[in-house]
Amino acid sequence: MLTYFDKANRNAYVAGNARSAALLQRVLDQLDGMRARTAELDRELEDAIRSTPGQSDARFRRIYAGSADRGFARFQPVRDILRRHMDAVGAILAGMWDHERFTRELTLPEPDEPEGGAG
Repeated sequence: MLTYFDKANRNAYVAGNARSAALLQRVLDQLDGMRARTAELDRELEDAIRSTPGQSDARFRRIYAGSADRGFARFQPVRDILRRHMDAVGAILAGMWDHERFTRELTLPEPDEPEGGAG
C-alpha cells in the first residue's frame, strides 16, 4: 500500500482543485496539531499497514474494536472536513464520467449461433 505509486507503470491521476486542496490541508493541519495525543495510534496503524495481509486485517480490527475507548469523537470535526474534501473530489470525478481517459470502446463478441446449427 505504501509503495503503490512507486512503480513506474501506474496510471495515476490525482483529481483535485484549489478547494479540495485547501480542505485537505486543513485536515492535515488539524491532525498535525493532535500528534501528541495520537502518537500511540499512529504507531499501531503504521504497524498494521506494514504487516502481512492476514496480520494487518486482525490488527485493524483490534484498533477499531478499541476505538470507543480511545476517544475517537475528538476526530469528528476533522472527519467532517475530510468528508467535504472527498465530496469535492467526487464532484470532479463525476464531471469526468465521459472523459476519454476513463471511457473505452467495448467490443462485444458476436452472439453464438443458435443451438442445433443453421441447418
